[in-house]
Amino acid sequence: MFFFVFWFCHLGITDIDVEKKLSYTSVPEDTVANEKKYYFLGLMGLSATGGWIYMNHSWYSYQEKSPFHRFDDSGEWFGMDKSGHFVTAYILGHYGNKFFKATGFGKNVSTWMGGSMGFLFLLPFEFMDGTVKSYGFSDFDVLCNAGGALAFIFQEKIWDDQWIKFKYSFFYTPYPSQRPEVLGRNLSEQWLKDYNGHTHWLCIALTKNENWKWLRLGLGYGIDGSIFGKNELNPNAIQQFYISPDLDFSRIKIKNKFLKT
Repeated sequence: MFFFVFWFCHLGITDIDVEKKLSYTSVPEDTVANEKKYYFLGLMGLSATGGWIYMNHSWYSYQEKSPFHRFDDSGEWFGMDKSGHFVTAYILGHYGNKFFKATGFGKNVSTWMGGSMGFLFLLPFEFMDGTVKSYGFSDFDVLCNAGGALAFIFQEKIWDDQWIKFKYSFFYTPYPSQRPEVLGRNLSEQWLKDYNGHTHWLCIALTKNENWKWLRLGLGYGIDGSIFGKNELNPNAIQQFYISPDLDFSRIKIKNKFLKT
């Protein structure tokens, strides 16, 4: 599914007296901190709006509309859709927590509000699904969104750490050419819509030793040959399971901030 990165501007405000010499008037630290929070919340709102617009174009623009209705899709795409909802909500919650902390919010607010960002961001799409003829509002999607958010929040509350991390990877497949309106017309849509190219990972920390916390065990799940949502329409589709070492760059003592994210 999808990920969004927010960048912040640290503002310093000075008043300059130019009569005889420069004199600086400092701004109270709590005022600067509050301004930073307001800017963060504004940027977060703009980023979420941009994400909703992108998704509306890439996912819904080709779909026939209908009155709002519910839909049970629990038996489709061999579970990859539900796994994707869980993993996406977890990842967005992980970054939401980081950005709340970086902006100066307390630990409790960062954990609950930041960790809930994935659930809150995905919820409008569930209602959009409810107005698409071939889809519908899915209770299972909402449950998986909530599960991904809670998987992050509970680990923070219980262990103050993420001993189990959920990750996503993607590679190109030839299947979208057979159903481009469903699996994606180009790469900018396929990374989101072609479940054949998705792998969802559960990565487990192997030790409490600080020098080795960067090494994890990765368990992956994916599918291949799935062109239609209903599993019975894909007689040649297979489910794939992976096991691999996983490197957690955020645990490695390096100076590159990009790698540590």
